[in-house]
Amino acid sequence: MQNVQMHVQGDTLVIEVDLTQSLGLSQSEKSQLIASTGGGVALPALPDVKVNLTVYRPVKKSARF
Repeated sequence: MQNVQMHVQGDTLVIEVDLTQSLGLSQSEKSQLIASTGGGVALPALPDVKVNLTVYRPVKKSARF
């Protein structure tokens, strides 16, 4: 996982992402990646529950060219 912290608090999944971070451009260069689980990951406390998360900002067309 990159720039993602998760924990279970009671019956609630809490996900924390630092929105000031940048992981670079997506492969298509249409998005600026902020955080990712890198695919489906199980929660340590609940291995039968999976999370697949990508946080991104669209890139303005003028910034791509």
